[in-house]
Amino acid sequence: MAASYQTTTIQATTNQATPGQAKTNQTVSDACAVSAAVFENKRSYLQLVRDGVSGDKVKTLLQWLPELKPVLVIALSISAANISRLYKGTLPSHQAEPVLDILQLICRSEQLFGTEMARQWLNSPMPALSGDKPIALFDSFVGRKMVADVLQAIEFGDFS
Repeated sequence: MAASYQTTTIQATTNQATPGQAKTNQTVSDACAVSAAVFENKRSYLQLVRDGVSGDKVKTLLQWLPELKPVLVIALSISAANISRLYKGTLPSHQAEPVLDILQLICRSEQLFGTEMARQWLNSPMPALSGDKPIALFDSFVGRKMVADVLQAIEFGDFS
């Protein structure tokens, strides 16, 4: 069963709904304006990294998964107090790449587990990750690769 990100449905919910008003649900990939095809085409992905990524993608990721904030602070080499400054600008390639990597892993976990289960999985200690939570490993390339390897093993049933 090959991975297909065409049906990604990670939802970012805005919790500012007033009584009687419906909450807004939107997929993270839609909210981030990143087509699933970008993750499948290395050239498109590379071009997006080089062009930079809109900082609103960081805001969207943090709306969906607030516990990601300390990890993004490390991954993007910024202070926690300055993270909101990214929301309005364009992230340069050295910051865009980790954001896109994290987005891809979240999309992949959601596809495998569903929205709520993905959130739980990302925040649960995993024996396959030496007891670390997947989200805790998003701060480095090596950590994201480890999580991607576990997701691949789950997807293909390879637990050797």
